[in-house]
Amino acid sequence: MALRLTSHLYARVGASFVGFFGGGTVFTLLFFGKTDSPIYLVPFWFFGLILGGTYLAQLAFSLAFPAACPECRAAAARPTLRKPTLYVCRSCGAATDSARAMMIRQLAMLRLGTQQDEGESFLAWVFVFVGIGTLALGIWLAQDEIHLARNGTSTEAIVLRVEQKSSRDQKGKPETRHTAVVQYHVDEVRYTLTRGWSVPDTGGCMWPCYHQGEPLKVIYLPGAPGRAKIHSPAELFGVAGMFSGAGLLFAGIGVLIIRHQRQRPPQRESWKEMRDLIAEIRPPAAGASRGSARTPRDDK
Repeated sequence: MALRLTSHLYARVGASFVGFFGGGTVFTLLFFGKTDSPIYLVPFWFFGLILGGTYLAQLAFSLAFPAACPECRAAAARPTLRKPTLYVCRSCGAATDSARAMMIRQLAMLRLGTQQDEGESFLAWVFVFVGIGTLALGIWLAQDEIHLARNGTSTEAIVLRVEQKSSRDQKGKPETRHTAVVQYHVDEVRYTLTRGWSVPDTGGCMWPCYHQGEPLKVIYLPGAPGRAKIHSPAELFGVAGMFSGAGLLFAGIGVLIIRHQRQRPPQRESWKEMRDLIAEIRPPAAGASRGSARTPRDDK
């Protein structure tokens, strides 16, 4: 069953959120904590993945699930690339502005003193599904860290040195790139790992801010001592925790909206009055307006 234009627009907004978080996840996996990546390419990859994921997710949803055309009722209406709110039917060729149609319907609802529960419920379910998807993404990102925390071995480590290099951020402001070299020993074999972060020259360091000589703990799997990670909740579960928290927030908002709507008493709507109001609010065709125009002479 194809979605109506308004519901399809809400679903595309939800798909955009999924693409936004998906692009952020890909960026995190590619660049988070990597010191060997060219720093001048990081801003381009960041905005490219975030904006590209947002746009491509809603586009893929529109191609996979076209909306129902309000003229011929066929499931063949897809948004145009130039104007995302304009839907064109591949079957009959009718073009409909979904945002304008939604505003006309909402105005008719306000004049009738009613509320559009269906659209609000659909938007609430979009929040729920986006939240569940983001939460599942956070859990998936935390799988390796959970396995490492349960089966890994923790050992003492020390920050051997902190290398500094002057650079500029994407806005051209000066900053300092810090790279901490952490050393630890496993069975009298010396290993090192690096952790990098940037600090603007006009501000202070927020996290992780390691300094030379600082004692740390690292954790590694017995079969791979050279692939250790710093043993702290923020280092192990920071990224996964952010996605999981965002997912819980979105899902919680959706659940609260649905619960509020179900506790509200139902309201009856006169669909005949609504259709009459929509026809009254919608401007008439050009020919009809000229033919039905009245002048003061006609009134006399």
